Amino acid sequence: MARKQQSISSHIKKQAMITSTGSQNKESRDLLDENAFLELPEAEYKSLIHRTLQDIRKEMRQYAEQAKEHTDEATEEIRKIIQEHNEKFNKLEKFIDRQQSEIQKINNKITELDNSIESQRHRIEQVEARISELEDKSFGTNTSEEKSDKRILKNEETLRIMWDCIKRNNLRVIGVPEQGGITENTEKIVEDLLAENFPDIVKDEKIPIQDAHQTPHKVDLKRKSPRHIIIKLAKTKDKETIIRAARNKRKVTYKGEPLRISSDYLAETMQARRQWVDIFKKLKERNCQPRIVYPSKLSLKYEGEIKTFPDKHKLREFIKTKPKLQEILKGVLELENQ
Repeated sequence: MARKQQSISSHIKKQAMITSTGSQNKESRDLLDENAFLELPEAEYKSLIHRTLQDIRKEMRQYAEQAKEHTDEATEEIRKIIQEHNEKFNKLEKFIDRQQSEIQKINNKITELDNSIESQRHRIEQVEARISELEDKSFGTNTSEEKSDKRILKNEETLRIMWDCIKRNNLRVIGVPEQGGITENTEKIVEDLLAENFPDIVKDEKIPIQDAHQTPHKVDLKRKSPRHIIIKLAKTKDKETIIRAARNKRKVTYKGEPLRISSDYLAETMQARRQWVDIFKKLKERNCQPRIVYPSKLSLKYEGEIKTFPDKHKLREFIKTKPKLQEILKGVLELENQ
């Protein structure tokens, strides 16, 4: 019995130490003294045990209630935190959905732009192909036009040469006066002109004249200058004889009026020959023996050699290394500085 009481006492002391809250009365605390507790009678011992168990139950209930309150508070707090996180998660999920929707729209736009760019690239390729085709055609057209232009120029040159050949035996008399716009018989004028200026030629040999006529007024019918007379001779030799005689005589007249005799060329040939007039005069002053060779070439004698130039460009190229000629033609022929 004593050993049982000692065991219970020990258990009660341990429980009292664990659950001590200061609410036990002084008598209970005193009874915990081991020596006093062992001396208690059985009735008091049972009563003490009963009271102790009741106190322990009461404290346990209080602890349980406090634990429940703390658990409820923690559960509520956790529930609130979970709810807040759920709300944030829902918002984030909605935001992600919106972003995904925007990304999808952007992807659709990018796809549309890619399709549009591909379509434009295809159209550009078609346009480039068309341009290339047109350039090829244009090149062919230009080449054809160039060939056509060259043929036209060649034909014009051939026609000019043919006309000059037709006019090869012709003489042009410039300066025969007209009275009231009417000239005497043209052939009679030519016969008198030749007899007046070249009696030796007319006397020594008969110069047959195939035709003689006046040129028409082309620009101004009221102009004061007389019309030219065209003389067509039978032989080129007769034409050259008269031209040479007129050049040697220097002054040709008709009834005392001065006039000029020259070869009859086309207007284009005459214009091409006139470009050499100033240069011809300068060269003649320096005794370079210049000549205008058919149809419109310049011939001169330089350092004992005869040089012929079809145009001014060739003459410029030649005199670049000829200081003497440069000095002679200074102010007449503009030198090109390369």
